[in-house]
Amino acid sequence: MDSRSSLVVDGVSYLVHPQSLLKVAESTSLEPIPVVLLPINDSLSSVNDALQLINRFADVDDVYSPSFARTAVIRSSTKRGSKAVLKKFEASGHFSAVYHVPPSSSQGYLPPGPYFLCNDRLHQAYRLYEDTLDSFIFGVIPLDPLKPEKCDTTCTASTFTHANLNILETPLAGARMGIKDIFRLKGTQTTMMSRPWIELYDPDEQSADYTKKLIKLGAVIVGKTKMTSFASPEEPTDQWVDFHCPVNPRGDGYQSPSSSSTGAATSLAGYEWLDFSIAGDSFDTVGQFGRSLDDLLFIVSHTFENIHQSFSEFPSKILYPKEFYPLANTEQQAMTEEFVKILESFLGVKRTPFSFVEEWEKNPPKEAGDLPLLEYTEKFGKKPFVSSVVRFRWDIGKDVTSQKYETYMEQLEVFRNWFTENVMGPDSKTLSNAILIMPYGEPHPEYRDEANAPAGTFPTIAEKFISPILHAPQLVLPFAQMPYLSKISGRHEMRPIASTMIGAKGSDLMLIKLATEAFTKAGWPTSIRTGRYMYPVADNARNVGSASSDSPAFETRQRAVQEL
Repeated sequence: MDSRSSLVVDGVSYLVHPQSLLKVAESTSLEPIPVVLLPINDSLSSVNDALQLINRFADVDDVYSPSFARTAVIRSSTKRGSKAVLKKFEASGHFSAVYHVPPSSSQGYLPPGPYFLCNDRLHQAYRLYEDTLDSFIFGVIPLDPLKPEKCDTTCTASTFTHANLNILETPLAGARMGIKDIFRLKGTQTTMMSRPWIELYDPDEQSADYTKKLIKLGAVIVGKTKMTSFASPEEPTDQWVDFHCPVNPRGDGYQSPSSSSTGAATSLAGYEWLDFSIAGDSFDTVGQFGRSLDDLLFIVSHTFENIHQSFSEFPSKILYPKEFYPLANTEQQAMTEEFVKILESFLGVKRTPFSFVEEWEKNPPKEAGDLPLLEYTEKFGKKPFVSSVVRFRWDIGKDVTSQKYETYMEQLEVFRNWFTENVMGPDSKTLSNAILIMPYGEPHPEYRDEANAPAGTFPTIAEKFISPILHAPQLVLPFAQMPYLSKISGRHEMRPIASTMIGAKGSDLMLIKLATEAFTKAGWPTSIRTGRYMYPVADNARNVGSASSDSPAFETRQRAVQEL
């Protein structure tokens, strides 16, 4: 088989990988036929064992469909065992055809599951899902299914291998992930969402270190997700020029997905078959997206370096910055009060009102030369809020010399050191001597068919930039839904409401565990759903029901697959 082919089985679209994985002893058609591969061993030696295994495929593997079970390919390590089992399977009447792999085959172990058989050879089966939200710039498949280090692009629909392929005991075995287009993936192009950039540069010859790590740990990269051009703060639709902005599945379907990691967010919010999205935040920070706190804890603990895995206590201080609270929207503020109160209840402390400006005035760093905080931070630049073209940002940066840049970086370090010493820093027992509460997102509708304001800037002391400046983890926690009357659908929709927690550097896992335990104690869901609503709608202060997502955590699903 020289090229990839696609076909439809049981109403589901599939792609057949051209690389041969195994050769069967019998002659078969040149046309791909769906089959199940069944390894014969002590735990699978009878037809009933095989039928039980096939039934489990339907429970744990969404690539499997009933037509695969009509034809079986069996593989035994001994010639005698192979012939005996072949006769039993053929006589059972459960299969329209049974083939076997010669025991002398040199090919290493392949997991049981759905494959395609073509011209005597077994090929990897990929299920095709349509990218209805336009979240991916392209889907990918590995050039070699057994060595997925190098990939090739597919059509815009996202593709991925069946859940059983990566059964090795690696932490992320079988985890389906989309990666933001800023991460290099060998054999594919990093587009930066710019057509001129695509014309200028060839496909990447090496993967980014973090991409390599994900693949080494067993992750299945299904595609590259869209972002704003050069990861700039563009908003749909008038500021997206070369490509179309992904669709936000929440609410009326016409809200801005916001931020540069739009495709990463919309894909995970809309596609149940996707496990994780890998994004990137300001200042080259890796961002992990998950639909549950359990999933987030799992992937962060296995892929982030230089973070502490253990601690003996939770912080006993909640910083509540006056620069951001109370929020202008009273309904959003009331919901945020619910969030802060469950943290106060869980930690057994009251919030500590705090001001960046006032703390600086009390104890300014000597390097600042007695300048007020806002004046000092203004000197190391501002970040564009919205930009219809990347040129706006470049025009700001073109006057920054190397010497000025180094000065700005030194000023950032002064602020970072001052904050760590005087406001929030590491702790041997709690990993962070406090947590900082920050708002996140807008409470009002942001329709994608409305014109955006001209490009502008806002100060660095902003909710999205404190975390990267401090080199500190920031956990974004959706916890409420705010109703609005949509001009698009003409009905009441729900807009997600979130808040964030920031801790000292290295306290990533502590923040996740703190949120998990606080939410659990309060009876709040620790996972969200895909589609129109994050949560079931309920009549309470947060408009949220107590039921979590129907989908089990990734680790639970992974364990079920590895038990096949």
